[in-house]
Amino acid sequence: MLRWVVFPMLLLACGHPPAVATETPKPARARGSFELKVSPVPLDVGTDPPFGKVSIERQFRGDLEGPSEGIMLYSGNPKGGPAGYVALERFAGTLHGRRGSFVLQHRGSMSAGAMESDIKVVPGSGTDDLVGLSGRMTIHIVGKNHSYELDYALTEPRPLAPVSLAGTPAR
Repeated sequence: MLRWVVFPMLLLACGHPPAVATETPKPARARGSFELKVSPVPLDVGTDPPFGKVSIERQFRGDLEGPSEGIMLYSGNPKGGPAGYVALERFAGTLHGRRGSFVLQHRGSMSAGAMESDIKVVPGSGTDDLVGLSGRMTIHIVGKNHSYELDYALTEPRPLAPVSLAGTPAR
């Protein structure tokens, strides 16, 4: 019996925080538009097959408000021919009014004017009010207009229920 009292006290004395449970995430959707700036970055590799690197900057508007910046690597002809790309992009701003930052991981391909992409929030990358963020982003390009949809969930930590010293939940 004594060990059930002493062990938690030792954990607290050693600086270990009390255990935290998580609530089931509630799915949500953020929508809006963005402006995009792409700039070539010198890359010292061969050009056969074509291989390139660009910096990307976006300014998000709508449910997601703020800037992002990242790096994209590609192979092929990204201006209309077949190509593949990967990218990491860090966003800092607000999501439905919650302030923080997170990283998006892109993977995609382009062929005959059609684009396939998989864009996910990197697990564990959320900060501040966005800790516990998970989700997927879809980008829509119509002419020169760019928009996004971010289907996401936030897993929020909550304290565990109080436990009596006898080891049963307190009421």
